Amino acid sequence: KQDQQYIAIKELGIKIPVKSTDTTYDIAVDPNYVGISTKGFQSAVGNCKPENTASSSFPAVIVVTKHTGTFDSNPDKKFDQLGAYDSFGKQFSGFYLSYGTPDGGYCNGAQSTAANTVNQLFNNLKPELESGVKNAQQL
Repeated sequence: KQDQQYIAIKELGIKIPVKSTDTTYDIAVDPNYVGISTKGFQSAVGNCKPENTASSSFPAVIVVTKHTGTFDSNPDKKFDQLGAYDSFGKQFSGFYLSYGTPDGGYCNGAQSTAANTVNQLFNNLKPELESGVKNAQQL
């Protein structure tokens, strides 16, 4: 059996299990936000987006956020803790993780073989990375 691979995100103090050997991440301006992607997904997005799209935008499959404190599972508190779009990931000592996925738009509405490739990769990677966040470990 193949050993479990991880991607270490030292800025968040975690590592998450991954299947893809080309998994990569990018820290946002706020270091508590991390976009996770794969080089294959980034390349596919590069093949479909219009030439005038800013090359600096990181095509994340999933965005992980680190929150200080303890997650309160009371449904009335969910919005205050996670916002409208994130899901709870995992609790650690002193902090917890949430995750969300971008709402697409990687190819700016292009209907093409390249856009279909992006959608297929996204749909394959999203559940793997969501599971990875739920099974994260501290470094």
